[in-house]
Amino acid sequence: MVQLRTKRAAFGLYGVLVVLPTVILGWLQGAQILEEKRAELEALPRDTQGAALRFRDAVSSEVEKLIESEYARPFEHYARFYYPPAVGDGPPALTPSPLVSILPPLGIQAWFVFDMREGDASQVELFFGADAQERQLERPQIEAAAELFKKNNASDSWIMRASRLDAPISRLLSLRSIATSRATEEDRECLDAIPEILDGTKIDVTTSEFHLQIFQYPPGVPRVVATRRMLMPNQTYLQGWHPCLDRLKKGMGLVQGFFIDPGWLFSSLPSAAARNVLDDTQRFRQADVADAPEGTVSSEVRLLEHLDVEPYSTSDLIFGRYQISVDTREVEARFQQRAWRFLGVAGMLTVSLMTGLALLLRSARSDLEQAHRMENFVHAVTHELRTPLSAIQLHGEMLLDGWATDENKRKEYYRRIVRETARLSTLVERVLQKARLSSGAAKPFSGSLAEELQRAFAPVVDNSEFEGRDVRLVIEDDLPPVQLTSEAVQSIVTNLVENARKYAPVDPAKPGWEPIVVSAKRTEGGVLLEVLDRGPGIPPGEAKRIFDAFYRIGNERTRTARGTGLGLHLVQLSADSVGGSVSVSPRPGGGSVFRVKFRTS
Repeated sequence: MVQLRTKRAAFGLYGVLVVLPTVILGWLQGAQILEEKRAELEALPRDTQGAALRFRDAVSSEVEKLIESEYARPFEHYARFYYPPAVGDGPPALTPSPLVSILPPLGIQAWFVFDMREGDASQVELFFGADAQERQLERPQIEAAAELFKKNNASDSWIMRASRLDAPISRLLSLRSIATSRATEEDRECLDAIPEILDGTKIDVTTSEFHLQIFQYPPGVPRVVATRRMLMPNQTYLQGWHPCLDRLKKGMGLVQGFFIDPGWLFSSLPSAAARNVLDDTQRFRQADVADAPEGTVSSEVRLLEHLDVEPYSTSDLIFGRYQISVDTREVEARFQQRAWRFLGVAGMLTVSLMTGLALLLRSARSDLEQAHRMENFVHAVTHELRTPLSAIQLHGEMLLDGWATDENKRKEYYRRIVRETARLSTLVERVLQKARLSSGAAKPFSGSLAEELQRAFAPVVDNSEFEGRDVRLVIEDDLPPVQLTSEAVQSIVTNLVENARKYAPVDPAKPGWEPIVVSAKRTEGGVLLEVLDRGPGIPPGEAKRIFDAFYRIGNERTRTARGTGLGLHLVQLSADSVGGSVSVSPRPGGGSVFRVKFRTS
C-alpha cells in the first residue's frame, strides 16, 4: 500500500494512474474520429462509383430479363392468327394471336410487326394485349410512333440494317407457320387448304437478337423499341401453288418487336433499383453531372449506352442519364455530431476527473492531517507517559533507598506517586472512553441537567489547586429535563474545565481576575451548557477543527502545554452520544465560550 506523505505525491499518483491514461485514450479516440472522417471522404468517389455500377447493373438486369422473356416468345405470336400445337389427332386449328388476349408484362406498352421488304406499302400490325381499353389515350400516339419507326427503318442504309443482324441465328420453320405469319383475314380458307404435307416443308429463316433503338415522338417523349429481324430468301417455287403462298415467293423481311414503357424504363425501374442497391447516404437523381449540387461527390450512369441502345439523334441520349451522389455535407454533419458527442463525453469525464481530483486532494489533506494529528498524539502520549512514570520511579527509588527519613516527606512522596498514577489512569481512561463513545453504545435517558452538573462539578473543584475558587457554577432555575447520560455530562464538564485551566489559567492572586464560569440555561428547543473563559481565544480557522481527534493548535515538539488532543474530541463525542451539539465562539471582552446544547425530552 502506497503511503502518501504530501499532497503533491497524491496529485502525481492520480495524474499517472487516472488522468494520463484518460487523456491518451481521449486523444486516440479523437484522432480515430478524424481518421475515419478522412478515410470516408477519400472513399466517397470510389464508393459512389461502385454504387453507380450496382445501380446500372440492377436496372440493366431487369431490362435484359424482359428482353430474354420476349426472345423466347415464338415468332408465330406476332401475327393475327397462328396454329398452336395440335391437341389430339385432329388437325391444328387456326387461333387468334395471344398478343391480343394476354396481359402485357410490366415494361411493355405494345407489340408490333411489319415487313421491311414491302417498304412504305407495308402495314404495321400492333397488339396491345388484354388491357388495351385502359390505354386508349396512348394508342394513337403509339400507332403514330410505330408508323414513324417503320419509315425510319425503311430509309436506313443497308449497312445500318445489316448491323442490326449482328450474330444471326438460323432457324428452320414450317412453311405453314411462315405463311400464317403473313396471312390476312381473307386468308383463313386458304391456310386451311394448304396440304398437310407442306407442314413438313422447312424453310431456313435467319433471326437476329433483339436490338434496342430510341427516338422521340412526339418531341420530348422517348420511344424505346426492341426489335428482331427475321429474313427469309426468295421462294420462287411457291409461285401458283396457293394464293396465300404467292406472297412468300419474294421472301420475307419481318421486323418483330415491342415498345418499352418509358415511364417504367426511365422512372419506376430506376427508382426501385435505387431503393434496393443504394444505402442511406447515397442519392439517386435524374440529372446531368453539371447540375450536381455543390458539396456532393457524384458518379454518372448512362443507361442507354450500357444497354447499347441505338439513337436516331444525339438529342435522344439525354434520356437514361442518372447520378448517384453523396452529399459530403451530410458526412461532415454526421462526424460533427460524433465530435460533439465525444466532446460532451470528454467534458463530463473532465468534470468527473476534476471532481475526483478534488475529492482525492481533500482525502489526502484529511489523511495527512490525521497522520499529523496522530504524530502529535504520539509525541503527546510519549510526554504524558514519560513525565508521570519518571516521577513515580524517582519517588519510589527515593523511598526504597531510605532518602526520605522525615514522615512528612514520605507522605509527600506517596501523594506524588498517587497523583501521577491517577494522571496515567486518566490518560488511559480517555482513550478507552473515546473507543466507547465512537462505538455508539451510549443510551441517553431523560434527566435533570442541573443535578448531573452538580455531581460532575464536585470532582472539578477537588482537582483545583485554588480550592475551587478558579471555577464557578451557575444554573438557571426550573430547567426542563433533557436527553443525557451521567458519563456524557461528566466528560463534557471535566474536559471543558480542564481545557480552560490549561489554556486560560486563572490566578486569584492577580488583580482583576475572573473565574471560569460553568452555566446552564434555557434555549430554544433545549438547554445550553456553557463554559466561559478569559483566555487567548480560538482562531476563526480553527473553531471546527479543535474538536477533531488528536488535533492541537501548533506543533507538538515546541508546545509547552500538556495534553493529547483528546479532551475536546471527547466533548464532541459525548454531545453526539446524547443527540446534542457543540460549538465555540469568541467571548465579548476576550476569551472563548464553549457551548453544548442538550435536547429536551
